[in-house]
Amino acid sequence: MDKNTSYSEKDLVPIMEEVIQSGGSCKLKVTGYSMTPTLRHLKDSVVLVSPEKRQPKKNEIVFIKRDTGKHVLHRIRKIIDDQSFIMNGDAQQWTEVVRFNQVIGVVDSFYRGDKEVSCDNIKYKTYVKLWVLCKPIRPLIFKFRNLVRKVIK
Repeated sequence: MDKNTSYSEKDLVPIMEEVIQSGGSCKLKVTGYSMTPTLRHLKDSVVLVSPEKRQPKKNEIVFIKRDTGKHVLHRIRKIIDDQSFIMNGDAQQWTEVVRFNQVIGVVDSFYRGDKEVSCDNIKYKTYVKLWVLCKPIRPLIFKFRNLVRKVIK
């Protein structure tokens, strides 16, 4: 695929699913702000592997297909049972229930610029635990961050 060519979600996701299901991995550019600050819109990329290769569990980031057909990349917050779990974006307060059979891929690592960060990295795991603990005060964290940005400008 040409690096400068843009492909639609409708065209790209079935190819990604096939690659992942056959044991490969796919690199996906992050779009949207729901996973801020962990993943940055159009700056970071994630490496997706199959749920068989990396078990979807609490605090893992998964790429799923909603019943509406829309695809989303969010973090697992709680396992309900062997059929379903609760997930949401790192920048969101609301949650949604998702079935495991909706998972297309699990994030194994991500790229921040040219640097690859493994989701098994101890610094990353520590960050995730702290960020998850901060969920009740995240709106305040984002307000403070925005205020600091305004002051700096």
